[in-house]
Amino acid sequence: MGLQLECALITIIFLSIKLPVVSGSNGYKEYSYNLLNSLTDPKFYQSNVIPVTTESSNVSMTMQLQVLSIVAVSEKEQTLMTNNRLFMRWSDAYLSWDPSSFGNITSILLGQDTLWLPDVTVANTVQPSVQIGFPGLPCRVFHTGRIEWNPGVIIWTSCDLDVTYFPMDTQVCHILFETMTSWYEEVQIQVDEAEPIVLEQFKQNGQWDLIDSWGSSTYGLKERNRITFSFLLKRRRAYYLLNIVIPVLLLSFTGTLSLALPADAGEKMGMCLTVLLSYTVYLTIVSEELPNTSVQISVLSVYLTVLIAITTSTVGMTTIILRLHHKPETESVGPGTQKLVRILKKLTCTAKEDTPPKNSVSPVFVRRELTETTDTDTLGSRSTKVKDLCSDAISQEGIDTLTWQEVSKTLDCFLFLVMSSLSVLSTITVFVILFIGSEINKPDINR
Repeated sequence: MGLQLECALITIIFLSIKLPVVSGSNGYKEYSYNLLNSLTDPKFYQSNVIPVTTESSNVSMTMQLQVLSIVAVSEKEQTLMTNNRLFMRWSDAYLSWDPSSFGNITSILLGQDTLWLPDVTVANTVQPSVQIGFPGLPCRVFHTGRIEWNPGVIIWTSCDLDVTYFPMDTQVCHILFETMTSWYEEVQIQVDEAEPIVLEQFKQNGQWDLIDSWGSSTYGLKERNRITFSFLLKRRRAYYLLNIVIPVLLLSFTGTLSLALPADAGEKMGMCLTVLLSYTVYLTIVSEELPNTSVQISVLSVYLTVLIAITTSTVGMTTIILRLHHKPETESVGPGTQKLVRILKKLTCTAKEDTPPKNSVSPVFVRRELTETTDTDTLGSRSTKVKDLCSDAISQEGIDTLTWQEVSKTLDCFLFLVMSSLSVLSTITVFVILFIGSEINKPDINR
């Protein structure tokens, strides 16, 4: 009898130890089901009703933006694409419970389609407005009614890019969030003042460097709420310097070199056309990077256009110089042209090179005139002609008679100096504007 009593006591003790474990597991499951049913019961909760207890109260929501990466910045389309995660917090007065009544459960996960969500959308999106997140996205609901909603979203927004200083530019882009229909008296959305934008997991972009970022809230009575996240982006310049700026800079020094070539060189015109074609190719490359707008004009595009104009003028001048160089010797150089050429020689410091010695008579000129008159004149008239020729030659002592070859050579030298000076001056001006002007006029974020 005593043995049976001991066995019974051992059995009771064993069951008393095991049963609470089993009943506790089943109890948590039951509490979870009961809590879920009580929170989502259509009799007590509707996702279309703003969760406020009085008519004068409102829902206050805090938003924080985590930027994961800058996907793309399009100068052509004037858009910014970013990969983000939103952290939104608010209190739902209809979703609170007493943890002691539900097995000390303090939080639960509910799908966003079963909850009331603030009607927040991206205001400056370039895509059709859609609901943030997806229907099955879980939201963390706490027993106090506090809700945490953390949807991931790729945001494609418009961004006014000022390409004046391309590729040395710095841009400011914004992402605007606002309530679609709710007024400020109903729903208040504000940024997290402590840390509006989170960059802990941000991955750098290959073309743009994120310099600064900030968030701010704007609202007013009978108006929709708006949150603005601003980004200061600076273009990474190495690619453009190596592939566009430096080649164009080197080409600017070759555009006028054709004027330095002798007129007898066969590649004088070919060199002009080759450089002109190179400028056209680079202008096409730059144009493909820039938007089709006339609001802002790139300084680099203007510079390339100026270089094309200089090179085109050089082609026309080279054509004229070659025509003058190959003029027949029977056509004499007019006195006005000779005077102009002598002035240009002085300006280019080449006047001493071609000046013949004084008191000299051209023997070729005398010999040619003597030959032409020998067959037609009599013996007596020959001596008269010789005297006249000698007196004419002596009267022209010290005068430099120019040839067309000398004219073309002088024009070559003068135009080379003028066009080269114009090219260098425009190059210095443009690069001062690009490097210094871009820093002086760099935009900033108004905090």
